[in-house]
Amino acid sequence: MLMDSGKNGDAVNRWALKACGTLLFAISLATSGWSLWEHPVRLYPPISGSSTVHRYIVYPTDQDDPQEMSLSEFMSSFANFIADTFLDILNSLVLELTKLAFAHDVSHIGRELVYTSDGKLLKVSFSGVKEQVAQFDARFLYVPRFSPSGRWVAYLALPLEDSPSFGEMQGVYLYDLTTRQRRQIYRGSAINLVFTSDDRWLLLQREDGVYLLSANGEMLRTWANRVTSFNTSPRGEVCVQIDDKPFYVITDWRWLVSQDGKAMALSRANRHPRDPLARIAEEAKGRIAWSPKGRRIAYVRRSDNSISEVYVSENGGLTSKLLIRQVGSVICSVLWSALGDGVVFLMLTPEGGGYEGSIWWMDINAVEARKLVPK
Repeated sequence: MLMDSGKNGDAVNRWALKACGTLLFAISLATSGWSLWEHPVRLYPPISGSSTVHRYIVYPTDQDDPQEMSLSEFMSSFANFIADTFLDILNSLVLELTKLAFAHDVSHIGRELVYTSDGKLLKVSFSGVKEQVAQFDARFLYVPRFSPSGRWVAYLALPLEDSPSFGEMQGVYLYDLTTRQRRQIYRGSAINLVFTSDDRWLLLQREDGVYLLSANGEMLRTWANRVTSFNTSPRGEVCVQIDDKPFYVITDWRWLVSQDGKAMALSRANRHPRDPLARIAEEAKGRIAWSPKGRRIAYVRRSDNSISEVYVSENGGLTSKLLIRQVGSVICSVLWSALGDGVVFLMLTPEGGGYEGSIWWMDINAVEARKLVPK
């Protein structure tokens, strides 16, 4: 099954099938890495009455050395390459959609998390007590985020069906946990959002890059392509992905709106190529989370889609301890509890051609984790 959150499961499956059309474009990109030069090679003894057989020099994208093969050999190898690429892209697509279906966040002030299921905004304590906070439209997926002050839940609404009326409803909303009122602050499509440390801005990730979004709807373009860290540090640090090496940089979110800020971030990364935090950001592909006091970093490292590891790092990244090693399932995210004594992580387990999601809580001094969602 793709997910186990009720009616949304079928909707996400339909969304995944419609999105498969984009794979055609991805496959055309994948083929651009193959280069062919016709190369006549004399073979002995002659084959089929001819002393010359046309062969080809092939430069596959994943190998340094060229390979020499016949046209039939190349076509067979190329077909296998396309099939493997198609399956890899399809698997990544299903993985990303299931991550959205189980999007959640951990409170900065209490021992609870927030997530959505079938249009319900739910809070779950680490002891397992569940409370419904609000009821939304079940035809949407929601990506919720607690504000650092605990007053707001910002959430990104993603439509599961194609409808003109949904265009005005998709976007970012602020939900006041005290008054139970909500208001839309951004209308349009987006992929992810993260609160800044000062409670005043959201880092909004769209297909064309990352923007700063204020509570009043003001938007500022940044130089980042993608927000990769799961939160911002108490000092305002965030990890983002860019086009330039080292590709994953840790910077102050206030620097994101200035090209001078980009130059400063790259300069710092280049001056300290062996900086432990920079190394962690590269190894984890930016999947890091700062503890509430900023003294520790939890990060996810994946060798492939079958082995996931969660580490806890201290002393500015100088020392790291393996906390979780999962074989066969994918750990997608990690978040700290408000006290900094444990982490909450999302795990996706292959099931029936898709993934089944679950959210877990683990004390950093314990040896076993406890499942929070689903119960």
